[in-house]
Amino acid sequence: MTLVQKLLDTGAVDVNAQDPEVSNTVLISAVRYGRVNFVKALLKAYRQKLDLNAQDVAGRTALIVAVETGDREIISILLESGSRQAISTKDELTALHIAAANADYDIVKLLLLLERGADPDLPDCNGMAPLAKAARLGHVDNVKAFLSNEHRNISPVDYQDQTPLLLAAQS
Repeated sequence: MTLVQKLLDTGAVDVNAQDPEVSNTVLISAVRYGRVNFVKALLKAYRQKLDLNAQDVAGRTALIVAVETGDREIISILLESGSRQAISTKDELTALHIAAANADYDIVKLLLLLERGADPDLPDCNGMAPLAKAARLGHVDNVKAFLSNEHRNISPVDYQDQTPLLLAAQS
């Protein structure tokens, strides 16, 4: 039995306590360091108490951190456990914005499932939807994923009134 499991088994831990410096929760820290088994143990032991959508000082949730690190297994676990995708960072970036910008097609596909709650039209602080962000950065596979989505808006404009097509032409 690991030290972590022993601590969890006591039942006397506050699984939502936040680091006073950066506001990381236990879950956010476990996700940041790729501790899949730790994430599973937390969810198994404390699912009812665990705040999946707690945010750190920058507004990142465990799901957003998992997308930033590219950990598909943890992303799937968090989505299946009910993590909300519509939560934005302080820069108004959702998990989908980050995946679109990182050129990670598999993660975009995971997050694009509308029954999981991703909003492909939600703009960031610059008024840029994930489709526009992927187009601006030249991430062809991500653009294709957005275009294949039945709830797509292929002409959202950003803060400079630029469409994804114009951004793609410039990338």
